[in-house]
Amino acid sequence: MAANLLAELVKIGECSTVDHETGTLTVTFQDRQNTVTRDIPVIFAGGFGAGNGMPKEGDTVVCLMLGNGLSNGVCLGVIPDTVPGTSDQQGVYFEDGSYVYFDRAQQKLMVKAASGVQIDGDLTVTGRVTVSSGAKIDGDLAVTGNVTAANIE
Repeated sequence: MAANLLAELVKIGECSTVDHETGTLTVTFQDRQNTVTRDIPVIFAGGFGAGNGMPKEGDTVVCLMLGNGLSNGVCLGVIPDTVPGTSDQQGVYFEDGSYVYFDRAQQKLMVKAASGVQIDGDLTVTGRVTVSSGAKIDGDLAVTGNVTAANIE
């Protein structure tokens, strides 16, 4: 009986629809003759840095269903087909190949932006900046300190 109750509370299904504005989704449970839930909320990690990592349609999700029906519940998260990165690389990976992760073995934060980076606001860099494939500055450049240059055209 207890195992039966647990099977009714914790369910695995397929994400059917996603509503990013409300933070909800619907889930299809194949073990219930493809029954679809009403919109249920997705659980996000709390804190002062909000995330928006919603499952996408077709993802396998784990849900906690409250009561005996499929109308009240929450999506606890996604069971991924593959896990990106390695045991030494934890971060965020995007479908276009972009990523931001910390590499524990190299002790570096790694960033790749497949289509470029846009920064709105001030950027302060403390330390050395190395540009390996050219740089373009549209606007004024103010330098405090020495400038060393080679091969100036």
